[in-house]
Amino acid sequence: MSDTPKTLNASTYDTRSVVDWLVSGARSASEPYQAVAETCERLCASGIPLWRVDVFVHSLHPDIACRRFRWQLGSDVSMSTTTYDPPATH
Repeated sequence: MSDTPKTLNASTYDTRSVVDWLVSGARSASEPYQAVAETCERLCASGIPLWRVDVFVHSLHPDIACRRFRWQLGSDVSMSTTTYDPPATH
């Protein structure tokens, strides 16, 4: 048995519908977490074997540095926020 990881061949997956949906504005997803969830679900439906996806979005907000959206197969999308506040020291 080989320990060599499987190589994914991009030509075996039909992602055109996912690309078209994203380019057209992903209108069925009105919130960022919905866009992440639906993108991942569509990619899975196209045959791409996803288990977990993290999306990091930097912000221009004065208090929020970035947000992380995490999609995991079989779970809702979770969101966490990183602020510019320095970590507390003890």
